[in-house]
Amino acid sequence: MPGEYLVSVQKGGDEALIRKVFASYSVRDVQPVSDNLFLVKIDQDPGPEEIKRKAEESDRIRGVQPNYVYRLERSPGKIDGSVK
Repeated sequence: MPGEYLVSVQKGGDEALIRKVFASYSVRDVQPVSDNLFLVKIDQDPGPEEIKRKAEESDRIRGVQPNYVYRLERSPGKIDGSVK
């Protein structure tokens, strides 16, 4: 999803850290996904490369990646995995 990133932080990293690091991009929302992993929504998205560069400025952020959404598409003529 455009403007959404998954951010992995070191143990003890939290929402406040993420908001501070990415403050210049207008962080709209930070939601915990699991231990040390957050979904971050940014209003002024500069793109994945710039977000990664900004993340590297903090030694408490382990990694960042765009929040890709995958969808399964059904093929016409296939029902329950068999071809009719």
